[in-house]
Amino acid sequence: MKVIIVTDASQDYMADYLFDGFASLTSPTDTLDWPPKPSLHHGERRTMDCDFNWPFHQVSEGELLAAMRDKQVDLVVVPTLRGRVPALLTSWRPFLPGLADRTVYIDGEDHPHDTLSQFEDAAGVKPAVYFKRELPLTATWAKPLTFAYPARRIVAPGGTRSGVFYDVQIWPWAVGGPRERLGHLLRKEFGRGATVAMPYDGTTRHHPDDYHARARRTLVAVAPAGAGYFTNRLFEVVADGCALVAERPYAEFPDAFEAAHYYSTPEEAVGVVADYLAEPEVAQADARAVQCELRAHHTTEVRARQVYEAVHGPTAFTTPGEGAALTHGMGR
Repeated sequence: MKVIIVTDASQDYMADYLFDGFASLTSPTDTLDWPPKPSLHHGERRTMDCDFNWPFHQVSEGELLAAMRDKQVDLVVVPTLRGRVPALLTSWRPFLPGLADRTVYIDGEDHPHDTLSQFEDAAGVKPAVYFKRELPLTATWAKPLTFAYPARRIVAPGGTRSGVFYDVQIWPWAVGGPRERLGHLLRKEFGRGATVAMPYDGTTRHHPDDYHARARRTLVAVAPAGAGYFTNRLFEVVADGCALVAERPYAEFPDAFEAAHYYSTPEEAVGVVADYLAEPEVAQADARAVQCELRAHHTTEVRARQVYEAVHGPTAFTTPGEGAALTHGMGR
């Protein structure tokens, strides 16, 4: 059977990585994005880290709605309310009540606000589970769900690495703030040992291939928060084999990286980086440890399992890893 991922055309780390996790766990024919999203099946050099080359499915809208009507769907995942998604959910109202016990709403946006009522207004049903990316600390009105990263893109630490990596976009809200100040401090303190990029225009950001090539040559990476706490950077630099220096969490972070160092001020971050650069063997050991945590808790496959089990309960899986398959409720 099928997992339906409701999509919007915009590239979106949270939603697109969930699709990748489910497609890896099941198969491209069992995980259906609707409407089909070009960036998940682009077939060309990706422009963002959340672009994929999964094959297009051949399911028509009529076949999809028939499967929903006949309850031949194990999971309906709504990972965004962007664009046309609310209108699509409203058009599905005749079918969603019968699938309410297997419908999941995930608010993966940058803000800490409760948007459950917006989902319910559009869909006409209460979801079985409500996840929130930027869930405020100690809040219990949703389940926390963070970004994840594809296991197949992980590159082991080691080799000849040096310096610190800091590649962040300085959006208008970040101008003059700690994100910008930290970049200047890293340049001042470490000079040519700091790979610092702070573009002020979203069109000049590094291509993912260039970004990862830089990170994979570097010993330490610094990951500040974004407009919300969680960013793709927090996970991708770990996958690239860097020791992690991250801003202290201000949203719920299940299985937070224990082998990372967290900072509250730019000056504190610079001090941690200096300690790592003075002891590269410690940095390499911490990079290996934090990457083990990524594999155990924060791959796209792990995140898909987490969503599935929140609805269907503990399930039997094959050995974790690329291409592992769900063995309960998926027609296996």
